[in-house]
Amino acid sequence: MKHIHLSILTILLLTCMTAFSQERDIYQKDSVMKSNNIKSKIRYPENTISKARQIYYFDKQGKLTDYVLTDNAVDDKIQLKISYVYDSTPRIIKAIDSSFGSQKTIVRITDYSYDSIGNYTAIQYDIKNKKKLISDIIFISDSCKESNRLYNDKGEIDREDISYFEKPNYTYKFAGYEKDNGSPKSYTFNGKKYKIVSEDSWTYIFENKYDSLGRIFERKRFVGSILKDKSIYKYDSSGLLIEKMTLSYSESGFESREKELYSYKKWD
Repeated sequence: MKHIHLSILTILLLTCMTAFSQERDIYQKDSVMKSNNIKSKIRYPENTISKARQIYYFDKQGKLTDYVLTDNAVDDKIQLKISYVYDSTPRIIKAIDSSFGSQKTIVRITDYSYDSIGNYTAIQYDIKNKKKLISDIIFISDSCKESNRLYNDKGEIDREDISYFEKPNYTYKFAGYEKDNGSPKSYTFNGKKYKIVSEDSWTYIFENKYDSLGRIFERKRFVGSILKDKSIYKYDSSGLLIEKMTLSYSESGFESREKELYSYKKWD
């Protein structure tokens, strides 16, 4: 995941900032959810002590309505929820991001705007202070390029991620940079404290393979010419993603294997 070695929790938070950037490498069209009458999709890692789950909720038209991240230790406790509002097109026009901490709930709003040729801008701010810019996303349709900038309390850009897409939902290149503000970089996961090792900049190249239905079934990530990881995707007979296997590599070769599983609940 990007240029940082993170816990599953941190990875989930980074990959769920907007509906546009959700599950870029495992995208499933709304029509698949609608035709299968899917109410929710649950994404979880195999063989983990964490109870954290990613849950995606859909309406009967197949549109994503809510994303929920559950607690590491308590199955039904929510630590993050993102709700989506659509116009009649339908396009997402607003995302409401709520983080539930031990002391208080933090709510952030993302507003989306579009032009006539498919470009869009998404601006995220604190609900209590609309002048406090948290992030923005700018998508340029003719080049299939999306820039995501994160701002600090001074209004300065701390980090910028740039994604280049070969299809509407698959990246072939991911690049960016991050400022070093001198603060300690660490996170706590399952009661243990870990150090985050990061870089000032990064460029990743992805090699994607698709089946005859346009679904991704293999994805390799390279830094330069060096293979860092490979993901393999499996679908059921109705076209629903059921498994993602990721093989990670070091300079000496194969290093580790991780599997994510997907289950579904249907509308009555």
